Formats: sequence, C-alpha cells, structure tokens
Amino acid sequence: MAQKVTCTVTERSWLSPTVFELIVEPDVPVVARGGQFMSVIVPGRGPAGRDLRRAYSLAGFCGPAFRLCIKLVPGGPGSNFLAGLQCKEQFQALMPYGDFCWEESAHRHVFVATGTGIAPFRAMLEEAPRQATVYFGVRSADELIYLDACRQRGATLLTALSQEQERVRVTTIFQQHHIDFDRSTQFYLCGNGAMIQDMRALLEQKGVTKDRVAYEKYYS
Repeated sequence: MAQKVTCTVTERSWLSPTVFELIVEPDVPVVARGGQFMSVIVPGRGPAGRDLRRAYSLAGFCGPAFRLCIKLVPGGPGSNFLAGLQCKEQFQALMPYGDFCWEESAHRHVFVATGTGIAPFRAMLEEAPRQATVYFGVRSADELIYLDACRQRGATLLTALSQEQERVRVTTIFQQHHIDFDRSTQFYLCGNGAMIQDMRALLEQKGVTKDRVAYEKYYS
C-alpha cells in the first residue's frame, strides 16, 4: 500500500544532456519492487497554486534509498522542480505504486525501452535472476544511459539510434536481432506510445499471447 513519505536528496548527477538522476531516501522504510513508481508532490505548480503530482519510475535501489531517472522537460513542472533540488533538500511523495513488475515464473525476460523508459528495467534487472535481453532506443548516442548497469547484471543489450546516421528504430533492431524466444519468455515494453503500439503488433504477429506482454506508456 502506498504511503506518504518525505524524501531527502542524497545524490544528484546528470546522465545525459537532458536526463538527470536523483538518489533519494524516504524518512520511513519503504518496500518496493522494480517497475513500481513514486508519485512526487510538486508544491504550488498547479492551477490556482494547487499542488500537482507527477509519477517517476524507480530506477534502482541503494539500501533504504531509491534512484529516480528524470528527463528535464522545458516548462515541465515536475522535472523542473526536481532539477532545482540540491543535496539534503526534501520533497514529499507517495509510494510505491504500480504493478509493472517482472514475472517471477518466466525463464527469460525481454525488455524493450525508449528514452527514460529504461529506468524501470534497470531496477528490475537488480531483482531478476534469469536471462534478460534489453532493446533500448534513443534519438542519439548521448542519450544512451544505464548501459553499464544493464551489462553488469548480465543482460544482453542492443541499442538503436533513430536520429543519427543509421536512423534505426528499436522495433527494427528487435526484428533484425531477436533470438528464438520460448513460451516461458515474458516481454516488457516501456516508453513512447508509438513504440509500444508497434511492438505489441509485432509480438502478436509472432504468436506471443497478450498475457506474456506487459507495458507502461511514457508520455513525451
């Protein structure tokens, strides 16, 4: 069950020109799984000065603390609020939420992500002990994040750059390089809506049943 917490920023760093990471520690112990998210309370940024809430996936675990992976959106109230926080500053949130978690009974896990959609998969890889393949698509090479973290967990990693010379989308990489997945394989999709729609269609064509496909849509 989600609970209200006060989080303290303990570390902050830039992962790419537009994506930053915060390590935040709640004031009370929280049990969460990879794939879940916290709902950050953004004070006074809504209509008539009301608070807003913005959801951010947990990107990993650091003892009692959690990683957050945030894309800085121009004019975005949530990302700009979090970007302005310095170490030792605090914010309020509700957590954990969500059931976009890895399936424990699956023999193999296939993760397909675009942009910061890689965040929940980084956290899942900290928990998943079985074979995993990650397909990760971004616009340009400087937007590739968490590559080492994925490889250190033993995942096979394939990347796609949609706006550089090759102009390859992650769905194309999946079609070109996918291996034969058996019926115990679980698929997870996270990122922009167009990718998710295309991947669901591809998997359906390959005979993958809907119960073996989990997805979470990020809006850009």
